[in-house]
Amino acid sequence: MSYNLDSLRVSNLVLENSWNLNLLYEVFGNNLNFDYLINDKISSNNENCWVWYPKSRKHKLTSMVYAHFNKDASTLNPWDGWANIWRLKIGPRPKHFLWLLLHNGIKTYDYLYRLNLGPQTFCKFCNLDVETSEHLFNTCTKVQLIWNSVSSALGKQVNFQGGFSSGNWLSPALSEYTKYDQSVFAVVAWLIWKARCILVFQNEITDMLAIPIRAINHVREFSQTSSSHHGKQLILNNFTFTDNPFLFVSSAGSIENGVFGAGFYLTDTNSQLICAGSCSNCADSVLEADALALSSALGSLFASDLQTCTIFIANAELYYIIKDGAS
Repeated sequence: MSYNLDSLRVSNLVLENSWNLNLLYEVFGNNLNFDYLINDKISSNNENCWVWYPKSRKHKLTSMVYAHFNKDASTLNPWDGWANIWRLKIGPRPKHFLWLLLHNGIKTYDYLYRLNLGPQTFCKFCNLDVETSEHLFNTCTKVQLIWNSVSSALGKQVNFQGGFSSGNWLSPALSEYTKYDQSVFAVVAWLIWKARCILVFQNEITDMLAIPIRAINHVREFSQTSSSHHGKQLILNNFTFTDNPFLFVSSAGSIENGVFGAGFYLTDTNSQLICAGSCSNCADSVLEADALALSSALGSLFASDLQTCTIFIANAELYYIIKDGAS
């Protein structure tokens, strides 16, 4: 190569208002689309402008490219709801689900049928109509009962102009709903989809009327708590009503003096507290302290004639000991 790359300028790559293809080939080899460059013309009369602005070292090239191609997104896509998805006061999973739904990416029976991956199948909830996204999240008779409960809880009529899957309810320019309302709608749709999948793949029926309560609890958590506490109640949203009551057990203390405090609480699927308690224990290790905390919690439930179906403990070692012992 006869050119010094250290002193190479863009002007060296231009020849009479066109690309210098020979030089480009010497520099880049076959890594360029020369069929495109042959027909590309360069205007030397226009002013220079930045395409990718200089960034700090913390910015990766991929983020710079993404920012460049999205800086004029409003002129390419007039709908202003996309950015609003990520501003909702909800968890990451419902946001991603909503993004897929509004991109027609939810694998309903109708979606699979249009891809020739399955037969045209009726809705599993009502068995009255073909399962499309609009039917599943809006017009299904069983789902309408959910939206009626949401209307009562929010104190306003819920009516999706243009359909739920159109996303008009999420658009700041078109929607009459607040950010809180939109957040509740998004989580309700996510929980409807989860209930549908549980019914299809596990043949279990979810308490549909509990969905509005769970959705509101979800949104309240992300709206009212600090970011460090986000997700503390979301674990309840990942189980069905058949998994409750839920028992949460934990301990804390000092190994040096061997004194630990233990606490527990029992809750149902709707995040309603059933009972709670605490005590102090003497232990020689964290493992022993957590085991005593669990034993105390189960003893309290037995004394109160209560039962639990799902137990949450933070000690992985204790979990595997119990699991191996049970097997």
